[in-house]
Amino acid sequence: MAFGKLILGIAAFGSAALFATPAEAQYWGGGPGYGRDGPAQAVNRCTRAAQADLRRWGRFGQVTDIRRVRDTRFGYRVRGRVVVEEPRGFRTRVIRGSFDCFVNRGRVRDLRFSGLGNFR
Repeated sequence: MAFGKLILGIAAFGSAALFATPAEAQYWGGGPGYGRDGPAQAVNRCTRAAQADLRRWGRFGQVTDIRRVRDTRFGYRVRGRVVVEEPRGFRTRVIRGSFDCFVNRGRVRDLRFSGLGNFR
């Protein structure tokens, strides 16, 4: 009899773990992350968008650090620092600046650079 209760308990625990995972809660249960990415995804999207925007203007840019990730009403605001290398003959000019990025519903809505002068 005790063995049957043990098997039944394990089956109940396994089924509860199967149907109540955090990933399921995000998509079906309206859990804490319902309809939004987390801060790690926002940082990843902003980093890729900043580097792609700098490449689009013909420069090699690298995100050096993320200073702040803030949860806003509509998504996330990510602030960070960027370094841009601009070839000048035999030398390379290094420009340091920062960026401000807004992520809303998994998309980068706005990306602003500052401190880079007129590198474009």
